[in-house]
Amino acid sequence: MNSSTSKKPATTKSAGKSGRSGGKGRTFKQMIEAGSYTSRTLQEKLLMAHRTVKKAEENPSVLSLGDVYRLAHLMGEDVQVVLQDLLAEINALPEDKQPVNQQKQSR
Repeated sequence: MNSSTSKKPATTKSAGKSGRSGGKGRTFKQMIEAGSYTSRTLQEKLLMAHRTVKKAEENPSVLSLGDVYRLAHLMGEDVQVVLQDLLAEINALPEDKQPVNQQKQSR
């Protein structure tokens, strides 16, 4: 076993300890504001109505996987990074805005 193989698992473990899973810590709203996209551009490139964009700013759980892929493509970023940011934002939402009520599911 050489030094390069022994370092690879350590990097993976340290990323897990830091609490970061590869995302950049942005919200959906921050992503679209950072790109300075016009409302028209978002509607055309993401194939979303203006109302859907506004809903996603409040609660990104309304986004489909296709929406996430189009957003990543528009931003020129890896879809996994964008998805991790969106999942972190969804998980931080208040319980009443969560897509699944966790208390009802645990039996």
